[in-house]
Amino acid sequence: MAQRSERGSSSSGVIIAISIIAVAALGYYAYSGSIPEQTASIEVDMADLVPPDVDLPAPPAPVLPPTAEQPG
Repeated sequence: MAQRSERGSSSSGVIIAISIIAVAALGYYAYSGSIPEQTASIEVDMADLVPPDVDLPAPPAPVLPPTAEQPG
């Protein structure tokens, strides 16, 4: 019979523990002010937009919809 290796679960636990320690260390490093804050600044330089001079005709007068005539 082949013997089973019990190292599978142990190595997974070690990887998880190292990951948690690395995240905690990075959080402490960032919280302590060691990482400089960076802010982005955006400047948009656009020309003044002037609306075109368009001569539109007058809109038509509103019209009432036709009514149904009721037979008397």
